Amino acid sequence: CLYHEINVNLSLHQSSASFELSFFFFLMIRRPPRSTLSSSSAASDVYKRQYQRRVRGRKCDRMASGELQQLIQHFLGNDNAKRKDAEHLYNQACKTVDGKSNVASQLLELMKSSPVENIRSTCAVLLRKLLTRGDTPFWQSLPPASLGMLQNELVAAVETESVAYVRNKVSDTLSTMAASMLSKSHPWPALLPKLLQWAEGEAAARKASMSILGDMALGMGRQAHEIFELSLPILLSNL
Repeated sequence: CLYHEINVNLSLHQSSASFELSFFFFLMIRRPPRSTLSSSSAASDVYKRQYQRRVRGRKCDRMASGELQQLIQHFLGNDNAKRKDAEHLYNQACKTVDGKSNVASQLLELMKSSPVENIRSTCAVLLRKLLTRGDTPFWQSLPPASLGMLQNELVAAVETESVAYVRNKVSDTLSTMAASMLSKSHPWPALLPKLLQWAEGEAAARKASMSILGDMALGMGRQAHEIFELSLPILLSNL
């Protein structure tokens, strides 16, 4: 009896060990380690790492034609990694005066010609920041001919933009730059006649005229009385 009991216990022990070993291998086959990725996911991660290394390692202060539009699309997208990389490239391109000039010209072109409203409005915001930020704003670095061209393009962009909220962004850019120029005693002789012309035009033009004058007054601080004197005819005509 004792011999039979030992054989039974031994058989049970061997069966249990065999079951545990089989179950262990089952888990190894059915459940890969958490760090294991599918082939498609792994390939995607490899591509992202290569793209980020290429972006981070790039040292260039000029953008190829059409590249800025792609960056702006990343600004507006939901992919945080691509947005961060796009910001890096944009900042790299704006490190020098030549780079800023190149970016400004592309922003102007996109602001006028892009069929996408969000891209046009984003271009207006980026252009305003590029031109007017800092104690020595970038517009002061432009040659007279380039500055005159920029002023004309901003005025034309306000006149031709058909979407109200985009036109407001372009008007903000124009008024902020005008206030910056006037605060530094830099004239913009053609602006006031244009604002007077808009004040006598259609509703959208009148609104743009009043908005620009108001923003210019706020931006000039203590020098706002000059804007008030210039804008008084426009204010009276719109009462």
